[in-house]
Amino acid sequence: MTTHLDKPIKLVMIVRDPRGIMSSRYLPAMDWCRDDTTCAEIDMLCDHHITLVRYEDLSLNAIETAKRLYNKLDLHFNADIESWIESHTNDTTKLGNPYSTVRKSKSAVFSWVKRLNATQIDTIQEKCTGVMDYLGYNIIDIKNLQEFR
Repeated sequence: MTTHLDKPIKLVMIVRDPRGIMSSRYLPAMDWCRDDTTCAEIDMLCDHHITLVRYEDLSLNAIETAKRLYNKLDLHFNADIESWIESHTNDTTKLGNPYSTVRKSKSAVFSWVKRLNATQIDTIQEKCTGVMDYLGYNIIDIKNLQEFR
């Protein structure tokens, strides 16, 4: 039996230049928008409704990243949540289950540097330069790969 989990996840997020959005909102045909004061507020348009959480940030600074995320989502971060994060990200027990939610998160973050060879890293960086740049990841100079290992 196959399930949706057996298939790769594909996500499409359509974005639009804020200038184009506001230009459309200023059109006479946008009567519904004219009565809504927030519709014309540029600050509301670019109020960072999307929050980016990088796996590496969460793994290296789990509590601080979680606090920022909870704050952004207007949720209350409390001691129970902090305790759960601590217990699930700082475990030193070596578990054989790669899908376990309990692990020493900091040790997994850059394990790819040791698992991938220089050619693989170079190919990935070449094909994903735009995304990596957008997400704030630095490109590794393959000539200096040993410094990262």
